[in-house]
Amino acid sequence: MDNTEKTLFANEIYKIPSKEEKRQVKIWAHRGLSMNFPENTLISFLAAAKVPGITGIELDVQRTKDGQLVVFHDETVDRVTEGTGQIAEQTLDELQRLKFKKDVDAPKRRAALCSKNAGIASLYKEILGDGLDYSELSDNNSDYADFSLHVKPFIPTMEQVLYALKPYCENGLLINIELKTSIVRYPGIEKEVYDLVNKYGLQKNIVYSSFLAESIKEMKRIDSSVKTGMLARKLSKTIKEGICGDPVTDCDAFHPYIVSLLKEKAELIDKAKKDNSIIRVWNMEEPLYNSGKKLCDIDYRNYCSLGVTDVIINTAEKYLMM
Repeated sequence: MDNTEKTLFANEIYKIPSKEEKRQVKIWAHRGLSMNFPENTLISFLAAAKVPGITGIELDVQRTKDGQLVVFHDETVDRVTEGTGQIAEQTLDELQRLKFKKDVDAPKRRAALCSKNAGIASLYKEILGDGLDYSELSDNNSDYADFSLHVKPFIPTMEQVLYALKPYCENGLLINIELKTSIVRYPGIEKEVYDLVNKYGLQKNIVYSSFLAESIKEMKRIDSSVKTGMLARKLSKTIKEGICGDPVTDCDAFHPYIVSLLKEKAELIDKAKKDNSIIRVWNMEEPLYNSGKKLCDIDYRNYCSLGVTDVIINTAEKYLMM
């Protein structure tokens, strides 16, 4: 048990949940299966979509210099690719030519999970073939009429992702699209994303989220029936910014940072529970692909005792297949 989990167990309103209570927590794949595959790539999303019992996939959308919607988390490409510079200042062609940085430890991590679980071994083999690395995968990403799982990671467009995931959405998979508008505003991106989702007939499968309250409100102005989630570090801030007393534009769910719940007042969490609020938490505690961070042995479903209903996690396969 690490310090985070010790703090959780010491919290005055925390009670150890039952196995059944933990089973009720919905699991979302954070940027796909992002510990063992490059985040926000088709290979990571398709791997996540094949995990039995997965509720949904969380991803991030931005806009390129030439006006294309792409799925990428950071405003710059430096952390996860071998390139440099801002997403907004590069064309789609330039971005899709970038190579993702390698994670030399990923094959070992995948092999370790495969040795413990035949289902995960079968999943990884389907995604990567007989090997556990990308060395034999194709470089072709130009044609997405028939997505091959055996394609090296690249920065996908939002349309490529919707096309690839549509068959899984038709079987109930949800997608949480985070509008990355809090640093670079990307004027009009809300309507562009909404129209693209409509093109694929997936509006009922989508939750729109953002750290910018105005983006959440704008999605509701476009279509009051869409589902939205307010992102912030603290639950109290998600409530303050997401609920303004307007039934048309108020958010449908709260998306706080998971560990911040330990610092919230008991009265706030109790009220959220009584209101049956959807508290869909995200975490930065687990390693991402190529982050070099160690995986701690924590079950984040334990936070259901603090009102958490959904967990957006990097290791969905571990939670649902082991």
